[in-house]
Amino acid sequence: MKHASAYDYHCHMCGNDFTTDEFPDEYPRKYMECPRCGMMGVHEESAPNVIGTSSTGWPMVSECAGVSPEQVPAMKKKLLESGVSCNFDGEGRPEFISPSHRKKCLKAMGLIDKGSFN
Repeated sequence: MKHASAYDYHCHMCGNDFTTDEFPDEYPRKYMECPRCGMMGVHEESAPNVIGTSSTGWPMVSECAGVSPEQVPAMKKKLLESGVSCNFDGEGRPEFISPSHRKKCLKAMGLIDKGSFN
């Protein structure tokens, strides 16, 4: 069985498989920006768990912050202009990778979470 190296990533948005050996920190990250589309690619060892739920609840797919599939390119552009990268599934639902990522995305989308503690 082939194990992914610490540098192998897959972008679920454009299907790009990419490798990097440069990290802003000393260790490989679970998510890295895809060089092809600019969305977040996931480390191959953790790829099977991306869409499913983890014990912490992240990543999460949001129904409420979703857009129609036809609006996804415009929303991605809006988010990137705000300095946030976010993947969307085939139904237009954004995939948030952490609470801070969710907060940044919602702010860039012009949405608020009244139940948030921050």
